[in-house]
Amino acid sequence: EGGHGMDFLNRMDIVHHAVYAPVVAYMAFAGAAELWATGQWDTPTKRFTSRSPASRRFIFLYFCHSVLHSAVSCAKSGPASYKLCMVAHHMVSSALFLGGVDGGGSGHFWAVMDGLCEITGVFLNNVYLFKLLGVSHRTLLATNGACLWLSWIVFRLCLFPAWLWLYISDRYGPEWPSISAALPPFVAALHRTAIPLVATVLLLALSLHWFAPIHRGFVKALARAL
Repeated sequence: EGGHGMDFLNRMDIVHHAVYAPVVAYMAFAGAAELWATGQWDTPTKRFTSRSPASRRFIFLYFCHSVLHSAVSCAKSGPASYKLCMVAHHMVSSALFLGGVDGGGSGHFWAVMDGLCEITGVFLNNVYLFKLLGVSHRTLLATNGACLWLSWIVFRLCLFPAWLWLYISDRYGPEWPSISAALPPFVAALHRTAIPLVATVLLLALSLHWFAPIHRGFVKALARAL
């Protein structure tokens, strides 16, 4: 019954994300693991020049999906404020990945580190999927709510500040002039304009804004399960 008030496009978007969310989250973690295994993470130079097949696959999937889903978000029924937040989220997060999408792309470390937040999308989409399917099992709803609440704190509210601290330390550190000279021109210009920095600040702001309803929903689901 929970899905009867949704139009076709909203329903199909939920079903689509039931597949896409775990796949893109897996690819982000796989990309991070490959960069870790190849030692492309422990110095500023390595972080800005990092690249791997797994991280490249993640970046291309995320970037293409964000562009296409911006149009879907505008076409779906719903409040204008929601559409604005979704399009803003897609656009600013895509800006982070421009360096990796470029033919001489590098700096995959920054993309996959931020991309780890995609694990939260699995549990967030479950909230809508359970409504669509009419799932009412209180323990299941509370468990998913707990996973969403905890992952949101770890992979957004903690991850983004850590990303910002590390990025600022590297970007404005003593090694940056030599790093910048070694990067492809487009990628170096991207970092000089601070687009990745601004994008992650906006992602953190959106995550803080969205955490309030997530917290309320978790508390309500937990209260019903107890």
